[in-house]
Amino acid sequence: MGVAINNEGAYCNLTKLLLNDEGLNFCCELDGNKITLNSKLLGEFNVINVMLAMAVAFKLGVGVNEICRAVSNLEPVKHRLELKRINSNVRIIDDSFNSNPIGAKYAVETLKMFNCTRVVITCGMVDLGVEQYSENFNFGKLLCGSCEVYVVNNVNYLAIADGVVCAGGKKPRLFNTFNDAYKYAIENAKEQTIILIENDLTDSYIV
Repeated sequence: MGVAINNEGAYCNLTKLLLNDEGLNFCCELDGNKITLNSKLLGEFNVINVMLAMAVAFKLGVGVNEICRAVSNLEPVKHRLELKRINSNVRIIDDSFNSNPIGAKYAVETLKMFNCTRVVITCGMVDLGVEQYSENFNFGKLLCGSCEVYVVNNVNYLAIADGVVCAGGKKPRLFNTFNDAYKYAIENAKEQTIILIENDLTDSYIV
């Protein structure tokens, strides 16, 4: 019983994945049944997890309609790639609970799916020991070219900025606090802007 992307031989095969204002719209073939689903979840990795659950449920006798209803009712975990609308122009991807190299990569890949002005507000990743500079440097490289980058506090600013510049971008903006960065992003948002909040440590922690 396999789950795959664009593999006709898989038991559950993802054939199309699109973003809409509420989350993800995706099409898959489940044991020969063509299904279109809507989900409030974001990220291709979440779709794979959903498909695995769908495949198990279908094998256990749960009907297609019931599976579709269950998928549409799934709620994102708060502050983990949670999509929020602030006003008619601005949406937020709230991934502020914490950050790690794999999660940050998925978050940026999700951000890149939005065809509009993209902004990242981040303090970077912490508690990585000797790898903290290199992981934040790689994070900066990943951000380059896909969005405007606003870094909160200077704990990881150098590493992120070095990564962005190494990849050919310009140095990120530096803000003293998250509130300063957030206020600037909202006030300067262009028509149709998506803001990724990637980690939101308290200012007392990162000073």
